[in-house]
Amino acid sequence: MGETGAALADGADAFFTNPAGLADATGQARSSSPWGLAGEAAVTHHESFSIYRQDAITVNAARGREAIALQFSTFYSEAVEQRDDVGNLLGSFGLVDLAAQVGYARVLSPGFRVGATAGYVRERIADASAGTWALSGGALWSPRALPGFRIGATVRQLGGSPSFDVDGSPGEKVSLPLTEQAGVAYASTLGARGRLALAADVRKAADQDATLHAGVEGGWSVVDVRAGGRFGADVGHFTAGLGVTAGRLLLDYAFVPSGENLGNSHRLELRTRFGL
Repeated sequence: MGETGAALADGADAFFTNPAGLADATGQARSSSPWGLAGEAAVTHHESFSIYRQDAITVNAARGREAIALQFSTFYSEAVEQRDDVGNLLGSFGLVDLAAQVGYARVLSPGFRVGATAGYVRERIADASAGTWALSGGALWSPRALPGFRIGATVRQLGGSPSFDVDGSPGEKVSLPLTEQAGVAYASTLGARGRLALAADVRKAADQDATLHAGVEGGWSVVDVRAGGRFGADVGHFTAGLGVTAGRLLLDYAFVPSGENLGNSHRLELRTRFGL
């Protein structure tokens, strides 16, 4: 859906876009299990630009007005050729990012949720490495006078400015890519088994121009079809996706063509709901 989500995502998926969505929208989350926790777990795999990979595991547990979530993610590359100034091959190197984060969200009043995440991020490129803490926060409002309508805003990747240690010596400090995103969404049922959702976001990342994101989702029975666009982005303007539900299992796939000779982006996620 064009990488929207500031106002639309709920459950484990909200960890990526707006942590306020970790809390149940009704404020009445509960399961019949002994602890009464309504949980959701998601495993995500992302491939982009031919050589880059990203994997994440997210577990979210909600009860009543509150929710707590844990996430572990890694971003890594295949081997990249390393050459000297005149083009002679010296060998190869790779990059690896690791992040461990915890999230918390709460319904403060009917229709209004807030949430935050905190964690540690570490990156290694060849023989250079750096690490720092990272924070994100967001809010979601669903006006009671406008059923199905939502407004959301989030700030992500707020953290320190670490320097890469190269052979034991600190290099230049590098800031995290602070990102601000806000959007609106509308979701409604169509008859007994149909669904429709619309979303639009504005995103501003550090040192980049603002981009506009828009998407639409149509669903019938156990199948959801999605499409969207990213306007103002350098690559990957069109997005498409498909979701299938089988009992407590949900399988989602997203496709983002780069529009350049960089390779396309593929995203696959498997989610399941459970009680504790």
